[in-house]
Amino acid sequence: ARELDAKMLAESRVVLLANVSQLNDVQLKALEGFVREGGGVLVFPGNRINSAWYNTSLLAGGKGLLPLPVTSLSGSTNAGTRATIVTQHYEHPALEMFNDPRNGNLSEADIRLWYKMREDTSRTGETGVTVLARLDTGDPFLVEKKFGEGRVISCAVPCDAEWTNLPARPVYLPL
Repeated sequence: ARELDAKMLAESRVVLLANVSQLNDVQLKALEGFVREGGGVLVFPGNRINSAWYNTSLLAGGKGLLPLPVTSLSGSTNAGTRATIVTQHYEHPALEMFNDPRNGNLSEADIRLWYKMREDTSRTGETGVTVLARLDTGDPFLVEKKFGEGRVISCAVPCDAEWTNLPARPVYLPL
């Protein structure tokens, strides 16, 4: 994350924020410009994120890049609460391949620990935020936000195998 700058963004189409604690103000402005001009960002939280920074600077009162505020961790890496991704008919182009069972089933993943994201149901539709997939707890799993000409997709889990076995599942790579 320390190396993220306007030059790097100019050479990219998608940025992956994987367990990034926070960005400095210059990096955040550059990333906002990148997405506004059509770039994409994938946000994967983890044990190092500064959730206060995500909810103030990255969310920016709903006007920033983050689709929804992160509120708390749920589940446990030990025996305890588990979740799965709800099997559904997916409308989003990134997930529609999973409508065909021959391409795998997202619900086979075991989610042990995840970040809850708070939805504001009173503003549904006006924020440009769409929940693409949910956990069987009702919590959002993947959330997308339009930002200018670009998009930001935020996930409830990291992209490694510490909190979930999703990276070990055959569906992970196409996901």
